[in-house]
Amino acid sequence: MARKPRTGFRFGNARPGPGKARRSRNPIAEIPLPAPAPDPRHLVLDLKEIVDGAEITAINNAKKLIFHTVGDTGGIRDGAAQQTLIAEAMEGDFTGNRGNQPAFFYHLGDVVYYNSEEEHYTTQYFKPYQYYPAPILAIPGNHDSSPSTTDTPGDLAQFMKVFCAKTPGPLAADFDRTSMIQPYVYFTLEAPLVKIIGLYSNDGEGPGVLDPGGDTAQLAFLEAEFRRAAKARPADGRAVLVAVHHPIFSIGKDHGSSPTMLDKVDALMDKTGFIPDAFLSGHVHGFELFIREYQGHEIPYVVCGTGGYNDDAHVKEKLSLPAQFDHGFSLAQFFDFQYGYMRMTVDKDWLTAEYVGVNKRQSGAVPETRVLESFNVDLKKHVVSAF
Repeated sequence: MARKPRTGFRFGNARPGPGKARRSRNPIAEIPLPAPAPDPRHLVLDLKEIVDGAEITAINNAKKLIFHTVGDTGGIRDGAAQQTLIAEAMEGDFTGNRGNQPAFFYHLGDVVYYNSEEEHYTTQYFKPYQYYPAPILAIPGNHDSSPSTTDTPGDLAQFMKVFCAKTPGPLAADFDRTSMIQPYVYFTLEAPLVKIIGLYSNDGEGPGVLDPGGDTAQLAFLEAEFRRAAKARPADGRAVLVAVHHPIFSIGKDHGSSPTMLDKVDALMDKTGFIPDAFLSGHVHGFELFIREYQGHEIPYVVCGTGGYNDDAHVKEKLSLPAQFDHGFSLAQFFDFQYGYMRMTVDKDWLTAEYVGVNKRQSGAVPETRVLESFNVDLKKHVVSAF
């Protein structure tokens, strides 16, 4: 008999003690932004709405906020074994006092392969993260929609049911995690010391699209958020990050850059005079760290699609580092065939990121992890140091 979720439990859980061939999705119809269109004034989720007051107090007392991020987690090819191992490694970061623990997991898309099937959410989302004790937020990836054909677009109904509910509620028997209450498929997360602007780059294998069918609502949202952030500075010195599933720039072999998306985001940065402190993406099933020089700022563009899906979409060729590219991009680091996740820490002066590699499971042992790459962003001088 299925166990009923605990009454009143929201968003997470705690671990009890120690102890079919893929189809091409390139020539398909773009998915319209889900109806009804959101009120642009209500596209913000405050962290205090999804964590208790003690969490906010711990962040303020520690004077820093820590969070996890990675994409492309759905472990359909290996029964979620590696995905679960990565989840267990992330759980291992919840030690010590509360101020030194992650406040949330920000998922970079492709939660469930291959087409956001309702029946796969249990094996690829609820079960692997059943003991992850913090909230999980997500932007949709190309696989987080129902199938599209060349003429008929799919939809994001199941993703929105799980992540964009009006109120939190149980979704899967035997698992306590409730639905999340994000306002829409694109939105801004407001938190102490950081805000994250999340975007939806649609359902194709690439490149990403922010204005499907010429609908510019999402671009208008991004422009408004850039203007709001620019107006708030310097009094509001929080780090501002942009998260979008398809990479704006990448050396991926099968999942590459999105040049039109790059042009449109650059145009908005120029128009508003606001430059984010970092960009985060998934989609490519590897890790790539670019440092871009743009109008006197050094900006990290991070690709981290290593959360559990087993694929062969990796870099085009081996490169000597650092490798220089157009538009001011310099590749500082990349890893092929390496599972892992990002652990990010923000305080009033610095954004610090660590890429934590997770080895493949060996005979049921606990996760083996090590930091493979890290970098700092000076939030005042807008300079990146990778080491």
